[in-house]
Amino acid sequence: PVVVFVPDMFRGDPWTMNPTVDEEDGVARNEKGKSYEEWRASHPDRRVDVDIRAAAAVLREKYAVSSIAVWGTCYGGGRALEAAAGWYEGGASSYYEDAFSDRRAPPHVDPIACIS
Repeated sequence: PVVVFVPDMFRGDPWTMNPTVDEEDGVARNEKGKSYEEWRASHPDRRVDVDIRAAAAVLREKYAVSSIAVWGTCYGGGRALEAAAGWYEGGASSYYEDAFSDRRAPPHVDPIACIS
């Protein structure tokens, strides 16, 4: 059997398909009034990375999936490549930058294929 799992990397807050250009500053804004840069900042890379790794762990642990392929386009393509490469911003030893910084980084996705 094939299991397809599509986690919502934006947690229900995708960028709008029809941004409105602010007449005062000429910046495109979504329905919440955020510019693209402001919207993008609300989806930190570290959180997205953890979501991808958690999705892979669920597939392995709950569904006994032994082979995982990651796929993404545009923003998702970059995240797919990072997951496939086992890349950590700043390296695995600095994964958590908080009071619990001695915690181990989440496991690698370790896919059999990456389409980006």
